[in-house]
Amino acid sequence: MEEKLAEAAHAGRGRPRSFDPDVVIDAALALFWARGYDATKFEDVTAVTGVNASSLYAAFGNKRGLFQAAMDRYRTLVGVALEVLVAGDEGVADVARFVEWVRAGIVSDEQPSGCLVVNTMVELASTDTELAAVVRQYREDVRNSLRTALARAEHVGDIEPGTGDQRALLVQASLFGALVTGRSGAIDEADSMLHSLLDEVRGWHTAR
Repeated sequence: MEEKLAEAAHAGRGRPRSFDPDVVIDAALALFWARGYDATKFEDVTAVTGVNASSLYAAFGNKRGLFQAAMDRYRTLVGVALEVLVAGDEGVADVARFVEWVRAGIVSDEQPSGCLVVNTMVELASTDTELAAVVRQYREDVRNSLRTALARAEHVGDIEPGTGDQRALLVQASLFGALVTGRSGAIDEADSMLHSLLDEVRGWHTAR
């Protein structure tokens, strides 16, 4: 079946696209995020978007190509929040706002549970070296953004000098743990975990 669709896609590559790739990527992002990679089929995307499978193959190559496009879109969206964290000017308060942003996403009814990249880490990273590299870069992006904010916290006297890196690791581990917990369906537990983390973070500058 996949070979026939790929052949049809190759034959039609000279034709102009009759759909918006961004709309397809957004739909695929929602499906992969909600269901996971293995449980999401091309047929699911065609059902949601109305774009036939041969057109999807022509645009994205295969399911993996579509998944990569969805992952890139997701990382761009999270990147906006990381940019805000890095560009802040309050140190600890900036980290607390980032944690609150993650918490709001976990308890929201308007998006799937967990984090697409963290979900992928659990589902595929141990068996897929290419995706493992993407996940590793994402972890580094989150950790480095937290480090930048906490280095600022050191500079303004919110926390003790030399403690920012370890605190960044603590926050990242707590966030990822809560995201995995939320993905399992234990939303209330994940919410409680992040409330505890917020109490911890907000208490850092008052402990000085």
